[in-house]
Amino acid sequence: QIETLESVKDILESERHTVDSCLSAAEAWDFIKTYKYDLFIFDWEMPQTSGIELLQKYRTTGGSTPVIMLTGRKETPDKIAGLDQGADNYLTKPFESSEL
Repeated sequence: QIETLESVKDILESERHTVDSCLSAAEAWDFIKTYKYDLFIFDWEMPQTSGIELLQKYRTTGGSTPVIMLTGRKETPDKIAGLDQGADNYLTKPFESSEL
């Protein structure tokens, strides 16, 4: 997970985006409540609380910032669940940097 996190961060920073990264949904929620963002990227497999649960919580509290689910879950039912819960896009690992 940390390798993917660092990869995504490097890709986005190379495109001159400012990136905050978190290792857990709890830490991410603290950032979400504190700062304004243009985009969120959630991994389904996050420690303690899953990324899909974080997405649900964010959307049910009125969050409208676009969210990309970036996950190893490749099955169609997972993709549908992620989009149904409010993800704006669903990208599976492994991925090409140009795809992100």
